Amino acid sequence: MWEAPANFIEQYFPTRILVDVAAAGGGDRSGSLAALVHDGVAKRPALLIQAGDSDDNSAADDGPAYTGASPPNELELSRELIIPGYNHLDVATAAWRQNDGRPEPTAKALARFARKVVAARANRAAR
Repeated sequence: MWEAPANFIEQYFPTRILVDVAAAGGGDRSGSLAALVHDGVAKRPALLIQAGDSDDNSAADDGPAYTGASPPNELELSRELIIPGYNHLDVATAAWRQNDGRPEPTAKALARFARKVVAARANRAAR
């Protein structure tokens, strides 16, 4: 999907989404973001999945996903996951089976995270 003539990731990605997300993350509430309210991430466990090569493309390109040092908040189940060899939209669009034979790590991490959060909530409710 990245080779010509398709290249949907770069040619057709709506950059407005990226601009709005960056502005909201920085605290901007002017203009079209005036009604945006976001306090949920601070109140609930969150999983931040990062592409290992997004910043400078110099990180390792292979190996398993690993836990980063910057979870999105301080809640017990929150964590950051870094996926080697991934670039920005690979997190959402990577092949189900990777070139090294491993399964795509984003879906697995999201499912595992969701199960842990739901189980923790169920355990608290049962008390």
